[in-house]
Amino acid sequence: MSSSKNLFVSISYSQDNLDHKRWVSKLAQTLKNEGFKVLVDIFNLHGGEDINEFMENVIIHSDKVLIIMTQGYKEKADKRFAGAGYEAKLIANLIKENQHTRKFIPIKRNKDDCIPNFLKPLVFINMSDDNLFNEKFEDLLLAISGSDSDYDDLIREINYQIDSLQPYEEYYGDTIPLIEQKKYQLSLKVQNAQSEHNFLEVIKYKIQIAQICQEQNKSQDAYKLEEGIREAYAMLSDFEKVQAKSIIADYNSDMALYIDQDINRNK
Repeated sequence: MSSSKNLFVSISYSQDNLDHKRWVSKLAQTLKNEGFKVLVDIFNLHGGEDINEFMENVIIHSDKVLIIMTQGYKEKADKRFAGAGYEAKLIANLIKENQHTRKFIPIKRNKDDCIPNFLKPLVFINMSDDNLFNEKFEDLLLAISGSDSDYDDLIREINYQIDSLQPYEEYYGDTIPLIEQKKYQLSLKVQNAQSEHNFLEVIKYKIQIAQICQEQNKSQDAYKLEEGIREAYAMLSDFEKVQAKSIIADYNSDMALYIDQDINRNK
């Protein structure tokens, strides 16, 4: 693995407001203090330069690209609007070309949903709480420059954040209940299936989590999981959809009956 001084790190973000730009600037400067060569428009883009060419060059030639996810970034990325939308299109194409790349590191900046569609399969680092900046920055350093084994350990530690399945990120009790441990393990299986684009398995495991949520009277959580099930179903082949409907029917017969109509209605 290259040393940090030989790594170029670029930052992709949406210029939501002045406070957000200051936070991005702080992150960039903190990385510079660690010895990284940081490429970000705040420091490196000058008047008269082609902003699209700048974005293309830094994304393609950087060793790591940090993607700062906010609600503003999500909106622009999903709609492919403005500079953030252009960057999102570039990054999405690169991820599609190499689905196992570790070049792109999403950073969750808002506590609300801010994950663009094209980044949902990737593991993110949660830096939404400024009080935990130093702690989460250590996780970021490991993701950027740690060894593969260190990185894999980090992934196992934070994988459960995918799909907002964060059962005990802020849990302060003595013992995590067994039912929540089961949800945590299932959420890891969801992530593994997503990374392998095995959407039939994604559906199976999300249904198991949704069933637990229903038993806990957490209908809102179950509803969000059902939305994810529909998204996974839309990625299946016609043959796999037949299998998926049978699985879904055991959980919710009406959902299985109307799932095609629901998906077509939302297109």
